[in-house]
Amino acid sequence: MDIVQVQEGTFFKRKGSQSLFASNVDVSSAKIIISAGSSGTEGASGEEDIALITLKARAAKGVATLQVLAASSLLADGRPLSAPLPEPFRVIITE
Repeated sequence: MDIVQVQEGTFFKRKGSQSLFASNVDVSSAKIIISAGSSGTEGASGEEDIALITLKARAAKGVATLQVLAASSLLADGRPLSAPLPEPFRVIITE
């Protein structure tokens, strides 16, 4: 799969805070590095998108695995937040 686009999601755009978002795509290794947060002191909670990633299949059929390799989360006071990584997501490409 090819990485077409990486966009900021809505998670940190709530509550009137200024959101911070940057992404870096390494095409050769098919990896994306994302930094996201907000300038507010209240923090954020809930379920919304941090990033929207658009992918393009290279072949008409096949299987691809999408996986979060690492994540570093901080609480509003700057202390680290320990959270498990999601399971790999398998994408089956059909005609």
